[in-house]
Amino acid sequence: DEVVSVDICKKALDEAANNFELNPPLQQVHEMVCGDAFEEMKQMIRENRKFDVVIVDPPSMASSKQHVDKATRAYERLASMALKLLKQEGWLVFASCSNKINP
Repeated sequence: DEVVSVDICKKALDEAANNFELNPPLQQVHEMVCGDAFEEMKQMIRENRKFDVVIVDPPSMASSKQHVDKATRAYERLASMALKLLKQEGWLVFASCSNKINP
């Protein structure tokens, strides 16, 4: 089993590494990738990497109504890429903190 953490913020990855160290039962291979999620996911798709679970938790992309269309397209792209990374019968967990976007 492996865990891959992708974040553009190195500090967030450092915190994830610290959390892994604090939880000995979670000592799977933990790959840390500091980069843009869109680009990193594209690369993983090209490499045909597959995961049992993909968790996508992007930052808020729609701070106002003017940003809703652009944010919705970005969320759709992220979800589409995440689905390509899932193994058959895998789970996609997608979070969004953009309160301007309605389901």
